[in-house]
Amino acid sequence: MLRSGDVVIASAVGLLVELAKRHDVSVNISIISADPVLVRQVEPKTPLPHARLRALRTLVQAGIEAGILIAPVLPGL
Repeated sequence: MLRSGDVVIASAVGLLVELAKRHDVSVNISIISADPVLVRQVEPKTPLPHARLRALRTLVQAGIEAGILIAPVLPGL
């Protein structure tokens, strides 16, 4: 499993496409919330939701199997 920032993963799409020609490749991107204000309060140094969704779109358009993880789950928010 490759774990990295969402923007880094999207920038490596060429490598992921080449890997997918030989192996099963999938990428899951975690999103805590669609609310950028909440994200900044909880995870101040992480990419905002729109950047994560843009990375997801880039991967899917390149033919990489990709999905969203709702994580971490914070009860009461």
